[in-house]
Amino acid sequence: MKIRQGLKMSIVLSISLFTHSALAEEKAAEGIGTINFNDDLSLVAPIDPEDPAKFVAVEPIEGVEQEEQGSLSVNYISNFKFDVQKIKPFTEEANYYASPTMVNKNGMNTQRGNYIQVTDRRTGGTKKGWTLNAKMTKPFTTAEGAVLTAAKITLLNPFVNSVQSDVENVIATENVELTLNNEAKIVQAEAGNGWGTYTFEYGKTTDNKMDKSVKLSVPAATRIYEEKYMAEITWTIANVD
Repeated sequence: MKIRQGLKMSIVLSISLFTHSALAEEKAAEGIGTINFNDDLSLVAPIDPEDPAKFVAVEPIEGVEQEEQGSLSVNYISNFKFDVQKIKPFTEEANYYASPTMVNKNGMNTQRGNYIQVTDRRTGGTKKGWTLNAKMTKPFTTAEGAVLTAAKITLLNPFVNSVQSDVENVIATENVELTLNNEAKIVQAEAGNGWGTYTFEYGKTTDNKMDKSVKLSVPAATRIYEEKYMAEITWTIANVD
């Protein structure tokens, strides 16, 4: 009798489970995911122009880190240091070369070619492109007002670098002359290129031209005084028209 009762209960239980499963209704529940983006206006620190995935520290004497940076901005500019030169008469144009810049990478000081760094982080579905221009806005002048009239700076041996895949489509102008109040094109990123951070180094460690790539030319017979001369260069980055 006990065996029959056990079998009977087993059959009833099986039928009950089958019936419940057949009558159940399928129901779906949906959730959502959200994300918002806005412009990143934090400061972009200088990077190594020869190892662009790494940041470097730069002393103020070596260059200028921009304190106000927008979605399209110049981040860093090397100071062109032509050092101390001997005064001597010259009947032809005299040329002087800026020393390389010094950066601190991983706690070690190392030389790099003088460089400029820009970043495009504008939002939108397409890369808009940009142009970097420069001009001398104040001639080499002493505190007393003496001027190196008609002196010019020439930028040689440009090297464009970035972690971005389109770096080869960001084109630097060769042999750019910076003269008083005459704007010159330094670099062009056509529409569809140039999103991210890019550096433009003049001379690099592997070509041994770091100290021969930023040239100051002074016309013959220019009167020179035993004083410090300082010039100003304005760098402008703008959207491609």
